[in-house]
Amino acid sequence: MKGIKVDSNNIYKSFYDNYGISRDDLHKYIFDNLTELLCVDSVKGIKIVKFINYIKLLSHDHVSIDRITISHLTTRRSLKELEDNDIKNLFNALTEETTLSNHFSNHNITFKKYKGVLQMYKCDSLINLKDYYKGSHNANARMIARRFEGNSFYGPDKCVNGYLFSKDLECERDIKHIQYYPEILGDISEVLKIRKLIEDWPHNNKTFKVSFWADVDNITFDNSKYLNAKRKEFLLYRYLLAFIIKELYPNWQAYKNPMIRLKDGLDVSRTDIHRIIEIWNRY
Repeated sequence: MKGIKVDSNNIYKSFYDNYGISRDDLHKYIFDNLTELLCVDSVKGIKIVKFINYIKLLSHDHVSIDRITISHLTTRRSLKELEDNDIKNLFNALTEETTLSNHFSNHNITFKKYKGVLQMYKCDSLINLKDYYKGSHNANARMIARRFEGNSFYGPDKCVNGYLFSKDLECERDIKHIQYYPEILGDISEVLKIRKLIEDWPHNNKTFKVSFWADVDNITFDNSKYLNAKRKEFLLYRYLLAFIIKELYPNWQAYKNPMIRLKDGLDVSRTDIHRIIEIWNRY
């Protein structure tokens, strides 16, 4: 059986290329099941097996999604920098030769991996983040520690993440600030009181929306971390169907663009970058 790749930015084309199912076929399913679909409280309430059986009936093919596109907001010096380099997870971005690590180095801040965690140095002196847990920047220090060291519940948070859908990504409330500088840059600037760290960045870097391919085996949903492969596929189909419903019925409230994370330690190969769009007007 062929592997199925679904471009979440071009759902109709993906369904046609993979199954021979047209836009009209998808709309017919929605119209035929409209009452049932519009009354759910959340995307997870959609009866997805029914939709999958509809696909099977029309396509006579398997419906297992192997790869999906994820969209990611980032700042880089140029389009060429994105095209020529992998998108690195946080640990690699800070310890390998990157624009971000060089920027920190210019301010005498460096990082080292040590026994599964990340250590931060200022002028070659190790910084103990616990020293900053009191005071106005307590939340920033704890956020850095959560990413570099983890806590009693989770390991370090270093993964590449993004959202399933690219549309209006730059308007997502939780990540709008990333249009100006990386979140880790802002947190460290606040804790170490080095305002210059974030003042320079927006002037020297542009904002891009990047879509890249990822194996379904290598992704987790932010609020559904422990799904097996089949349940992940079912949830993907729910979100894909929900996206189409939302386009047809903009006032439908059940839809939400889901955050998706790659497995820890993975980088995104430049060969998996699918599409890059520059954001000209920062919000």
